[in-house]
Amino acid sequence: MQYTTELLALPVSSAGGQASELARKMRYFDAALAGLREARPARWAIADRTMVSDETVLFTQQPCAISTNRRTAGCRARTAVPEKSLLHRRNEGQPAMAFHLHPPAAKAPAKDLDRAGLILGDPDPRSACLPPDHAIVQLEIIFRARIGLPDADNARRESFRNPLDARLRWRNCRCPCAGRARTAPRRGTGARRQGGCCALRGDEIVRRARKPPGLEFVKLEDRLEAGQPFARHGEAVAGKIFREIVAAEPALRVARRRREQGRAGKNGKQESSPLHTMFPSLSATPRRLSSTRAGCFDGDGVSRTSAVIDKPSCGRIHRSKETRMRGPTTISLQQALAQALALLKQGDSARAQTLLERILHHAPTQPDALQLIGLVARGRGDNAAAVDWFRRSLAANPAQPHVWNNLGNALCALGRHGEAITAYEKALALRADYGEAWLNLGLARAATGAHEAALAGYDRASRHLPASARLHNARGVSQHALERLEEAEASLREAVRLDPRDLRALNNLGNVLRDLGRDEEAAGAYRQALALAPGREHLRVALAGAWFTAGRFDAAEATLRDVLARTPTNETALRDMVTLLVTAGRGEDLPDFFESLLETAPEALPVWRAYAEALWHLERHAAGLAVVARAERRFGRVPVLALLRARLHADSGDPAAALAVLDPAQEGAEGLAPHAIMIERARAHLRLGEFARGAAELEPVARADPEDYALWAYLEPLWRLAGDPQADWLLDYERFIAPLEVPVPPGQGSVAAFNAALAECLSALHVTRVQPPDQTLRGGTQTYGRLFRRSEPLIRALRDAITETIRGFVAKLPEDPEHPFLRYRHLDIRFAGSWSVRLHGEGFHVSHFHPAGWISSAYYVALPDCVADPATRDGRLHFGVPPVEVPVAAEPVREIQPRVGMLALFPSYCWHGTVPFSAKSARLTVAFDVARRVR
Repeated sequence: MQYTTELLALPVSSAGGQASELARKMRYFDAALAGLREARPARWAIADRTMVSDETVLFTQQPCAISTNRRTAGCRARTAVPEKSLLHRRNEGQPAMAFHLHPPAAKAPAKDLDRAGLILGDPDPRSACLPPDHAIVQLEIIFRARIGLPDADNARRESFRNPLDARLRWRNCRCPCAGRARTAPRRGTGARRQGGCCALRGDEIVRRARKPPGLEFVKLEDRLEAGQPFARHGEAVAGKIFREIVAAEPALRVARRRREQGRAGKNGKQESSPLHTMFPSLSATPRRLSSTRAGCFDGDGVSRTSAVIDKPSCGRIHRSKETRMRGPTTISLQQALAQALALLKQGDSARAQTLLERILHHAPTQPDALQLIGLVARGRGDNAAAVDWFRRSLAANPAQPHVWNNLGNALCALGRHGEAITAYEKALALRADYGEAWLNLGLARAATGAHEAALAGYDRASRHLPASARLHNARGVSQHALERLEEAEASLREAVRLDPRDLRALNNLGNVLRDLGRDEEAAGAYRQALALAPGREHLRVALAGAWFTAGRFDAAEATLRDVLARTPTNETALRDMVTLLVTAGRGEDLPDFFESLLETAPEALPVWRAYAEALWHLERHAAGLAVVARAERRFGRVPVLALLRARLHADSGDPAAALAVLDPAQEGAEGLAPHAIMIERARAHLRLGEFARGAAELEPVARADPEDYALWAYLEPLWRLAGDPQADWLLDYERFIAPLEVPVPPGQGSVAAFNAALAECLSALHVTRVQPPDQTLRGGTQTYGRLFRRSEPLIRALRDAITETIRGFVAKLPEDPEHPFLRYRHLDIRFAGSWSVRLHGEGFHVSHFHPAGWISSAYYVALPDCVADPATRDGRLHFGVPPVEVPVAAEPVREIQPRVGMLALFPSYCWHGTVPFSAKSARLTVAFDVARRVR
């Protein structure tokens, strides 16, 4: 059986001892205890950390020195943590808290053996009193009683046949004291204390240990008798020590305190408390504090709390000032919270957590401690635990706006933005002037795509946080998403002014400037950010993109090569490098580039993948298959390489081989786009003429994921070529495809004059020489970036005129929530992408679709004379031609003859392409995708 708690046996002294083989490869609790018993150490402390697996693994990485000096058994000693232990590293070199094991009191009756010999101690040499070796045997028995393990010792197994109802049985004492109480002098003083002794003989447990003064024992008999699992220790054990093995019942400790207080009241004096042992860091008299407020956190910072710090006292922690204990050994709960908060401010979260867990042991529902330990969890990245802590704090006291805000932050970090919005709204209902909550509410709304609502939150936040760089950055991001680029630029420049070292604001400013077409300024923003953080590779990739769109190919190439020299697996940099080389007319340099990269990073699968994909896009199928074969010899037939092999086989004329490679069971494998396997199988079925079979295979996938337009794009020709009437339901070529006239923008004169000026503006943006490798045009160039976000007046005027034309088209469409195209009917027109294409003589578009859009388009800016001739098909836009060669005649379902100033609109999943034209003059168009879903 594998245990669920990781254990560490730490020696307290190395004097006179031999190294025990406990450290290496001991995975089971039995082995650790056996090693301890054989060594018969004088002092031991046993600790663990939180479960991270279902195996027991010792923390230590080196043998532990142990002490065999029996004469000092039970005396005070210092707990040591091996320097190379994981526990030492996890606590940043600070000593770890430990459980100290003690046998019960000497004169306790037999039934008292059901009370565990476990006590929470501390490593302070003034208060630690560590047990002899037989206390470890007691721990083993209690642990076995907890989980019902068989014991290697037959006699002891007999005693624990029914572990949950077991009773440890007394036998005659065989030690020298024969069970009689005796006294022994305390080392260095004349004081005497009472003790006893015990020994283990088979299933006999006899007394042999001294009980140190002033320490309590955890009662476990109720849990054992009831057959219930041990309760948690109220999260009170510092370092999460033995959390899964044993826990003190908080109610028992509360009852004991109340009994002690009752006795104190009867006697007219307060009894001394052992709680200074639980809180050694609070033993010294703290500085005096007046009724100031200890900080709870707004977001990740400190601002306010409802907790009041009482006047100082030392030692005992209590719930409120009404129950504050007096004298030199008392300390208020609020003072302990103040100390925990001070530790958090200093960045010492480990010690803060230790203190907070101890506080919660005594006050399990204290809301300030619960929320502070939630912030500790958030600081170490455990947002799920933080959510739990914050909810527990709010259950104790719902009127805490700062905790609702912190809960929202943790939920946002988990991607649960809807719940986070609710939490922020509850914070604001309690405190309407809470600027941080307004800001966070806006961020959560923006994460769901509700940027207009986000801006409303930012406006409210600005009343209370006028000088927040974070607020201005968030506002600029939402304005950018809404294509309000000038406003976004102003907001982001204000964020940079308030905090010139804000990398996010600088990066976002660069992105806005690129969309505005001001690439040189964008490059300046990226370089300013890189000066602050030279290691941020995404900033270098963005800088290379700015150089590329500005036409500075040498600078872009040098930057990308620098990125890939540092990080060969940067997939964005790999794609951009391929695009740069191909569009600059240097496609022949690709093999040399990839081969040199593979010499330095032969185990980088993304490099092999990018190499094969580049050759596939360039239609060098044989070379691509050779690269895939080399990669498979190194990595095996992983799904990513299998998909590439299938594509290369299919496009080289062997669809049967492609179908044999494509295993539907690999769908969704790491590195594959959604439904990539099924889509490639549909392409193979089209090529093989297996239309009905392909449709039957693809239809359930499309209906299960109706938002994936790639599935509908392949299902339509399969249905149509198989004669299935569902093809007409999916795509009505007459109703869903519309050639429309775009009105001339105000002040732009005639259609011819406007488009002539627009053609001159667009031609300046075509800076490349060859079409991109991963696009559908042949014999032309394409612009980069989002065309409709640029600041040129002519482009803005065209965008506005097209937007109104689209609204008129959409208004005439029927509503049908079950239809893949009609279900998105809306009039809030946003563009998912926009660009310009320039085709030269004999240029054309291969048949394709647009997976990211809802409505796709072609607006004609300039056309050769032959395209306007109705007697030819030159340059016509055709619809319905399958994307691959099929064994039957596949003529276009519909064609449109272009004319300058015309806009063609159609569903994005509709296959479309163009007929080559023979003229030498250029064909210039603008294309875009209308966003499918507006939130």
